[in-house]
Amino acid sequence: MTHNYRLGLSYAFADNHQLSLAYTGKWDSSHPHHETMGTGTSQQQGNEHTYLHNVDASYNLPFGLQIGISYLNYQNPSQQYLAGTMLDEERILYTNSKQVIDKWLFTADQSHT
Repeated sequence: MTHNYRLGLSYAFADNHQLSLAYTGKWDSSHPHHETMGTGTSQQQGNEHTYLHNVDASYNLPFGLQIGISYLNYQNPSQQYLAGTMLDEERILYTNSKQVIDKWLFTADQSHT
């Protein structure tokens, strides 16, 4: 199940003074389950979520300067269970992982006409 969302806003305070804000987000969830049977058996179960949050802000000034800031937060926690049996020998593996990214970006751009 995936959810995507975005919200944006721009406001002009005066001539050539403009503030822009934007938020983008994503939430994704999956719960895979697989089983295999033959000369051996195996089973896999998982639980995974993905979160993304991105906020952008920029301000334009009348003399051609644009300043901006951006923040990104990404998280991908997951758990996985693997079990298998072959020749009466059973093996079980559990894994947990959590990828996290926090990133800031600051920009300034000057243009001349």
